[in-house]
Amino acid sequence: MLRLAIRSMLAKKRRLFATAMSVMLGVAFLAGTFVFTDTIQRTFDDLFEGIYAETDTIVRASTSVESGTGGAQRGRIPESTIATVAAVGGVASAEGYVSAFAQIIDASGDPIGNPGQGAPTFGMSFGTGPSNPWDLTDGSRAPGPGELVVDQGSFDKGDLQIGDMVQVVTQTGLHTLPLVGTVRFGSIDSPGGASVALFDLQTSQDILLGRDGEVDGVWVDGAGDLDEETVTQRIAEVLPAGIEAVTGTEMTEETQDQMQEGLSFLSTFLLVFAAIGLVVACFTIYNTFQIIVTQRSKEMAMMRAIGATRRQVLVAQLIEALVLGMVASVLGLIGGVVVAGGLKAMMAAFGIDIPAGGTVLEVRTVVVALAIGTLVTVCSAVFPSIRASRVRPLAAIRSLQAPVDVSADRRRLVEGVLLAGLGTAGFIAGLAGAGLLWVGIGALLTFIAVSVLSPLLALPFSRWIGAPIAHATGTTGVLAQQNAGRNPKRTARSGGALMIGVALVGAITIIAATAKDWTRDIFGDQFQGDFVVATDTFGFGGLSPSVATAIGELPEVDAAVGIRVGGAIDVTGGGGDTGYVSIDPSIAGRVFDLGMVDGSIEALDLDGILVDDDEAADRDLSVGDELTFRFLNGMDRTLTIRGIYREDDLAGPFVVSNALHELTGTDQFDFSVYVRLADGVSDSDAERAIAPIVAGVPNAELQSRAEYVDDQAAQIDQIVNLMYGLLGLAIVIALLSITNSISLSIHERLREIGLLRAVGMTRHQVASVVRWEVVIISLLGTLLGTVLGLFFGWAISVTLRGEGLGAFNVPGWSIAVTAALAVAGSVVASLRPAWRASHLDILPAIASE
Repeated sequence: MLRLAIRSMLAKKRRLFATAMSVMLGVAFLAGTFVFTDTIQRTFDDLFEGIYAETDTIVRASTSVESGTGGAQRGRIPESTIATVAAVGGVASAEGYVSAFAQIIDASGDPIGNPGQGAPTFGMSFGTGPSNPWDLTDGSRAPGPGELVVDQGSFDKGDLQIGDMVQVVTQTGLHTLPLVGTVRFGSIDSPGGASVALFDLQTSQDILLGRDGEVDGVWVDGAGDLDEETVTQRIAEVLPAGIEAVTGTEMTEETQDQMQEGLSFLSTFLLVFAAIGLVVACFTIYNTFQIIVTQRSKEMAMMRAIGATRRQVLVAQLIEALVLGMVASVLGLIGGVVVAGGLKAMMAAFGIDIPAGGTVLEVRTVVVALAIGTLVTVCSAVFPSIRASRVRPLAAIRSLQAPVDVSADRRRLVEGVLLAGLGTAGFIAGLAGAGLLWVGIGALLTFIAVSVLSPLLALPFSRWIGAPIAHATGTTGVLAQQNAGRNPKRTARSGGALMIGVALVGAITIIAATAKDWTRDIFGDQFQGDFVVATDTFGFGGLSPSVATAIGELPEVDAAVGIRVGGAIDVTGGGGDTGYVSIDPSIAGRVFDLGMVDGSIEALDLDGILVDDDEAADRDLSVGDELTFRFLNGMDRTLTIRGIYREDDLAGPFVVSNALHELTGTDQFDFSVYVRLADGVSDSDAERAIAPIVAGVPNAELQSRAEYVDDQAAQIDQIVNLMYGLLGLAIVIALLSITNSISLSIHERLREIGLLRAVGMTRHQVASVVRWEVVIISLLGTLLGTVLGLFFGWAISVTLRGEGLGAFNVPGWSIAVTAALAVAGSVVASLRPAWRASHLDILPAIASE
């Protein structure tokens, strides 16, 4: 049976290739996702291992807080800690270091790097001890007071020259320093794609922090043969409360784990689309094996007639599927390396630049890719193979038409309705507050339900949609209509793969349109200003507070409010991390409408806090109640609620004053500066006054209210376009499914096509019949997909309404374009099969059975 299965496959190489292509693409995306994320993880693992390779101990603040923009922040420690650590027995060297946001400006005046959508841009002190991970390049020297060294990657990107006066943006403003050298991180020009500005310790404190007396930590190198655990233990014994010591190994593992946790979302995100591609591939495989069984029914009947058992026929089919799955999976695994590079390029094109080193192919990737690809193929072929094993020898040999199984249609109807009911229940649970997981379960069950019911819809749909085609095109349209309705199951399965792709694209389009409207509504309702000074750092750094101060002093400006973000430990709420927003309460109310329910923004002081109404209701809080927060520098502070607001889309759960935020040890950056003009001042006059200030801040951009709102809404497009690009895999597999199904169905109808050509049908007419049949099939899949996409988009939008998402919005034009492209793509996919059908040799085709 093994030899028989392999010979059968090799006899139809084109069919084998077409079927394997769907599996190969799905597996390639799955393997590519693993290779991509593993490569990034290895890059950063090696980076962190190199940073702490020569460090025995790191001394740092013990308080760690999740920042308001994501990622953990840690407080700073007194500079005097360096001397304390250096005096410990067994310490050979102890060197303090400072690290904070900094952005280098290139030779043309533009910032280097984009910390909001790529690798970080930061500044730090250049060490001189054994723990220093930086290697000076030829012709470079260590930075002295008021001097600058940059990484070689930024040096090349920025078209800089040693000796240039180079600008650097930090929280203390814009600084110009002489460039005295470049560094590499080992053999790497730039660590993980980051942009790095290096100074001596005193200059780092002045430029990066704006104050003396603090460092981020102390790097320690042990003396003699002491191991890092011993050195670390001795240091820990002399440290005061709030400061801790960890080994270099522990620090390496901690940072590697943090990066792995951060990459887990990206990996899950990509794996979802890989799963979608494999699900669509299942339709292709299932449909292909169903058609193969039909085509080979006489061959199988002959096998049964000469003594083959049902089990042997079944095993032969499953062996064919097994070999096909293994071959396709191996090819997909090889293609995964190419896909990994494509994923990196795609994300970079959408503004998400992720550094990666040499390609990493883990054993896990090989095992999972081969196992899933093979399993998907075999499972998709099981039911067609069972059907093949039940072929009645005499009926197949005599080409008898099997009677219509009415009970099977009834079972299909009952199963489909039951699945649809379960899917609806999942949606209802999600809408009732159970969350997106239940909406996802409901969507999956609904997909299955529609797939089960679609053969019952295919025949009436073919007649309905085929009627105008038949009327307009005559004989070719009539034949296409009849061919599509002749085998409703095949028509439904061929269109089913396209249905999934169209439904997902439609749902994403609807959610994106709804989110963009929501974004516009937020700023339209809550932002009462006229201009915004924005930056693309997205909270990973930002604008110096001096920008808001300078703009606020202009006579053309009524108020300039800088918005800052931070993180704290909510001691009263159980010790969890929470984010907050800080404002200047004396002027914020003139620019923002938070919808105060009780109290006022102006009442916010150094010991006060504002709370949103949902948080207040959940915790039974009211004005006058107290909350205790622990901030980044370890300070515990009891804050009195001065007001409760309802508009939390911009403000989040808590708002504090800038005066308090400045006491927390957090770096002071404005996320953006929001400007309200003085009465009677025109936009043009105000822009002329503000523009010179903004021009002196290279990472800032002055935008009108409308431009800023459009820019915020447009940021959604980056993620949506990325998702479209990833869904392209599913669409390609769906089109392959249609091509494969039509090619195999043409083989099924060789005699019929030959007879039509013999009685006078032209090649052009034969090709037209095939193309119009594909139009009917694609319209079925597109229509079902559009309806499902509308339903899914609505359900997800309503589910997310509790998270602030606004009213449901259907972008009719975008949905129509998606549907048109799906049908057009299907027609293009049919061109090759149509050409082959029109160029069949007439006599051999008539002689075929």
